[in-house]
Amino acid sequence: MKKLWVYMIFILSSLTILGESEFGIIQDSELRRVGVSEANLRQAKSVINQAETTYKMLVLERREIELKINKLMMENPAKNLSTLDTLFDRIGMIEAKILKDKVRSQIEMQKYISQEQYLQARELSIQRLNRRK
Repeated sequence: MKKLWVYMIFILSSLTILGESEFGIIQDSELRRVGVSEANLRQAKSVINQAETTYKMLVLERREIELKINKLMMENPAKNLSTLDTLFDRIGMIEAKILKDKVRSQIEMQKYISQEQYLQARELSIQRLNRRK
């Protein structure tokens, strides 16, 4: 179970660095070499783009709430305590949604790129990067 979580965190952090034609440090050509079809690459990119958009929207919502909290803290925190409690609860719900969405997008990604394919492509990427040095 611990390995699965480490893998999920690694792939999600790698995928957030997605370029136009790359999965983090992994290029499309490396994924093709390990057997990922072109259709699966397109689907995976679609999942990543959707997850990234959702993440950005949730972060913006969280930042908006944080600004409201800062404003209330500067005015009179004792007077605004119930409002602050509500806003902090909303931030907690947003953080939970971010984590849930990460897990769901990871599960969706595994439909298109298996863990083995990803790890093999990652090894190819590391070899490519090491040759550049």
